[in-house]
Amino acid sequence: MIYDQKVKIRCNPKNKKHYLEKGYDVPKTGEYFFVSVHDLLPSTSELVKCKCDICGRDFYRKFCYLREIHACSDECVQELRERTIFNKYKCKNIGQSKELNVHKKEKLANTKYEKNLVKTSKNQKHLCELFYGILNYPIGDYNVDIALINEQIVIEYDGKGHFEWIKDEIKELNRENYIVNKGFKLIRIESRSDILLNDSDMIKLVNFAKYLNKKKVYINLEDKRIAYYDSYSFEEIL
Repeated sequence: MIYDQKVKIRCNPKNKKHYLEKGYDVPKTGEYFFVSVHDLLPSTSELVKCKCDICGRDFYRKFCYLREIHACSDECVQELRERTIFNKYKCKNIGQSKELNVHKKEKLANTKYEKNLVKTSKNQKHLCELFYGILNYPIGDYNVDIALINEQIVIEYDGKGHFEWIKDEIKELNRENYIVNKGFKLIRIESRSDILLNDSDMIKLVNFAKYLNKKKVYINLEDKRIAYYDSYSFEEIL
């Protein structure tokens, strides 16, 4: 709070017109006079008396440095910041807010999709075209390889590069569960050699996986198996 007070200021060419319009008897340039704190220009550098909105102590500060909230020290500024964050996010540190972190991740995923920033393999692009999907579509926090929106299906392709850099299986499992919990069926195609079958066979395998009554289905091209809890050999399908 800023106390109601008179402030002694010096007349200069920059403020003379302002105070004349306010009705003050303005002296010659360089001379001092008193004005109400309510009439001060925002750029006024004179000290004014305030009461801290946080701890209630009186303090003096240059008028041009005052803001809507008046805090007397860095500690009070920090307390105000923590109060504001807590009221909005129910935590003291903005980095602890799950709500805000989720929002940031979702925004990043959308930006990557819109600006085509996700690295994509040749086989991913081919499968996307084969199944008329959407490449690197954002679902919540993640950009999925191929999304078949109308069917609520996500196809993930794991080639040689995937097995070289994926080290945290827990994170990969969390990603799968997140996609499934968003209402999508997940079909994961695995090929450590980065070799796909011919288009006709790929379509048959994926179509078979689509109609299995399971939320997650894995197609392993090396082992020639489709698995979830039970497994099917390719010979049973092709």
